[in-house]
Amino acid sequence: MDEKTFAYFQNRVKEKIADFEIYQFGEKETQQFSKAEVLNFLQEFLREGDTKEECDYFSKAILLECYHYDSCLYYLKEEKNPETNKTNIYFWDLHNKKRLPEEIKKIILQEHTFIPSQSKTEAVFPIRGKHNIQEEMKYPSNEKVIIGALEVKSPYPLHDHDLFFLEKYCRRLGMGIHFFDFLEYNQKLTQHIIDMLTVASHDIRGPLNSIAVGLKVLGKELYGKLDPKVKEVVKSLYRKSNNLSLTLNTYLGETSLFSGHLAIKKKKIDYRTDIINPLLEEFSEAFAKNNILIDESMGGIPEGRISIRADRIWLLAVYGNLFSNVIKYGGPGCTMAFGFEDWGDHYRLNVFNTGRPLDPSEQEKLFHKFSRIEGEETKNVKGAGLGLYFVKEIIEGHGGKIWYEPKPDGSNFVFTLPKD
Repeated sequence: MDEKTFAYFQNRVKEKIADFEIYQFGEKETQQFSKAEVLNFLQEFLREGDTKEECDYFSKAILLECYHYDSCLYYLKEEKNPETNKTNIYFWDLHNKKRLPEEIKKIILQEHTFIPSQSKTEAVFPIRGKHNIQEEMKYPSNEKVIIGALEVKSPYPLHDHDLFFLEKYCRRLGMGIHFFDFLEYNQKLTQHIIDMLTVASHDIRGPLNSIAVGLKVLGKELYGKLDPKVKEVVKSLYRKSNNLSLTLNTYLGETSLFSGHLAIKKKKIDYRTDIINPLLEEFSEAFAKNNILIDESMGGIPEGRISIRADRIWLLAVYGNLFSNVIKYGGPGCTMAFGFEDWGDHYRLNVFNTGRPLDPSEQEKLFHKFSRIEGEETKNVKGAGLGLYFVKEIIEGHGGKIWYEPKPDGSNFVFTLPKD
C-alpha cells in the first residue's frame, strides 16, 4: 500500500474525528463513537471516492483511527489455467499484491466468518453482493455471491458485539464496491457505445453523401430526360437523403456524442412547412398502407401560423416518433389528428390517435428509458423503448414539457414549446 496516499485518506478521517469532538456528537463523558456513527462515516467517505482503491483506503483508515484495527480488503477474482482450462477463484489484495490463504478462502466462500486464534484478536469476514447483478458485473460465480473479504487484526479481543459490528461494516463495504463497479462498468460501456457510434457515423456518411450526389445529378437530368413521375421520386429521395444526413450529423455529431447532452441549434422555422409537411410526405405511404386517416378538420397547424426558433432536425425526430407510434400502437384504420393552441408565451401542441387509451400502469412507463408498452396488439412491435425518452429529452431541451392524456376515444400526446 502506498503510504503517502494512505496518509491522505487517514488525514481525512482524522478531520472527521476532530469535527466530531468539537461539536460533541458522541457521549459527553467518553466522547466515543457509536458503531452506527462509524457506519455513517464509512458511507459518507464512500460518497467522496471515485474508485475501489479509494474505497479500500477509506475502509482501512476508518477502522485504524476509530478502533485501532489493522485491516486488509480483498476482492474475489478468477483466473483460467490455459493448460487445464479450469477456472480458479481467489481473494486478492489490490495494494499489497497478496492472496488470502486457500484454507481461509474455502471458509469465506461458505459465508462464514473465519476466526483463526483462541485470543479472538483476528477475523476474516465475507463481503456479499447481490444475485441479480452478479452476472452483469462479471463477478466470479459462487452460490453465496461473495465478492470480497475483510481481514481484521485487533490489539484486543473481539467480542460478539464487535464481530456483529464488523459484519455490518462489511455490508456497507459491499454496497460501496457495487457502486464503484457500476461506475466503472458504465464508464466502459459508455465509451464502447461512443466508439461504435463514431465508427458507424463515419462509415455511413460517405455512402450517404455519394447517394445524395447521385440523386442530385439524376434530378438535374444530366444523364437524360426522366419521366415526370420518376423525376418526382428522385427529388423525394434526394430530400430524404439530405434529411437523413442532417439527422445523422445531429444525432451522431461530436457535440452530441461527447458533451453528454443534446446539441440543440435553434433557427427560425415555419412549423407547417419545415416540420409537418415533410413528415406527412415521408409517412404518406405507411399511413395509406395502414388505412390511417389524417383529420385536420379542427384546423391542424396551418402554414405560416407558427413561426418559432427551434432545432428543425430534433423537432422532425419528435413528430417522426409520434407519427410512427400512431402506426405501431394506434393500429390499422385509426384516425390521427394534430394541432396547437396559443398560450401566450408558448404553444401547446398535440398528436392524437384513436387507438386504445393506455392504462395507468402503462402510462407510468412512458418517457422512461428502455420502457415499452407490452400487450397482445404490440407483441410484434420492434423497438428498444427509447423513442419517447428521447422525445422528452428534446422537448425539455427546448424549454418545454411533454405529457400523456388518455381520452375516451384514444391517446393524446401533448407538449409545449416556448415562442422564443
